[in-house]
Amino acid sequence: MRYPIITYQSMLDIAKARVARGNGLSDLEFDLGNAVKWYGEGSEIDTEPFEDVRWSVQRLVDVQDSGQENELDPDQIEGKAAVELFDAIDNAEVPVAALDDPMFWSWVSLASLWNFIVWRQPSAFAPADGSADAWNQYVDGRLSYECVASRMYLRVVAIGGSEHAHLASAVPGGTDLWRSHILRVRVGEHPPLVRAIIRLHANPTTRLPTNSLREFAKELNRTLTNFVPTLLDDEEADALIGEIWDRHV
Repeated sequence: MRYPIITYQSMLDIAKARVARGNGLSDLEFDLGNAVKWYGEGSEIDTEPFEDVRWSVQRLVDVQDSGQENELDPDQIEGKAAVELFDAIDNAEVPVAALDDPMFWSWVSLASLWNFIVWRQPSAFAPADGSADAWNQYVDGRLSYECVASRMYLRVVAIGGSEHAHLASAVPGGTDLWRSHILRVRVGEHPPLVRAIIRLHANPTTRLPTNSLREFAKELNRTLTNFVPTLLDDEEADALIGEIWDRHV
């Protein structure tokens, strides 16, 4: 199937103009124009789910900012938004090739998640001159673990799909956990291990302080160099993670 892309240079030009114009755009299509290309063969994917996810994610932010529900931190909101995006990609039947294409993620960033990205990383969008130095990493699809759109998708992949949706937003203050200790390292390739870690770190009685979590992560990474965890189920993963975890409590 064919899927939409935006090249790196076009992404820079459009994003720079948006930053200079100001935040909170009501129309995310007005400046894309001919910058959107279609790549691949066959019929075009359905882009309607991406329009839908723009508004569902915006509602998450609006409800949170209104104080109408129990307050979650920005990373937890990102976790909830990640599930919305994951489901949109599934509903749109996005081909695997697109998920490995940085230009597809740049399109998602500009066409669907721009306002959310600005909300999620506000300090990066502060420069009035539109400098790419601060915000580029959060929009550029080439930086898969920094780009907000792709890292959101990878978060849900890491927990094993949206059937485990509650775990994507279970950890308060989980930015460092997700970016440093799950998505960037080998453990993120093994959902049962990720689920075991999330369950422990989300529980206030077993949560590790920052330094202990880093030491745990180092030991786990060493363990995985001599161990193949592919066939572990959740019970076995809980046992392995729990054994290492207990040494750092």
